[in-house]
Amino acid sequence: YRRWLNLDQPYSPQPYDHLAAILVQAGQTGKANSILYYGRERAREAAWQSGAWGRGLGLTLLKWTIGYGIGNGFFRAVLWVALLTAIGIAWLGAGPVGAGGKFVLETWTQKAAYSFDQLLPIIELNHSFADVKLPLFAEYYFYLHKLLGFLLGSFIAAGIAGLTQRSKS
Repeated sequence: YRRWLNLDQPYSPQPYDHLAAILVQAGQTGKANSILYYGRERAREAAWQSGAWGRGLGLTLLKWTIGYGIGNGFFRAVLWVALLTAIGIAWLGAGPVGAGGKFVLETWTQKAAYSFDQLLPIIELNHSFADVKLPLFAEYYFYLHKLLGFLLGSFIAAGIAGLTQRSKS
């Protein structure tokens, strides 16, 4: 199918969407997802080549965060959550964190929970985490950490809402 679809010059999303719909009707969901993914890859390449940097960047971020929201692509978000949580734990270091605050992060489990809590803005695991006093360098990192969590959550919400499935030529 890819060789046939590559004959479509310049890129247009319609053949990919149409073929995917036919494959879904035939019970070939995996192949349909593969065709849709390939279509989004062509759209991303076309955006970069045409100088549409904003669209190219947006599609690249969708690719790496949620796999364009196609098929099992959402599981990439789980990997990002695990990676960013681990980075947050590393920023907290090996010793106790929060001296001078009302709550001190002493164990790796507490640090993992804190990092996860800070990453996902709609989840609050422990009210005491608000009382943790971080060193300045860690505090600044966790501002970035929260921003990345917000962006990741936005991509996930867009994918679930189907906004990433709307093709543009």
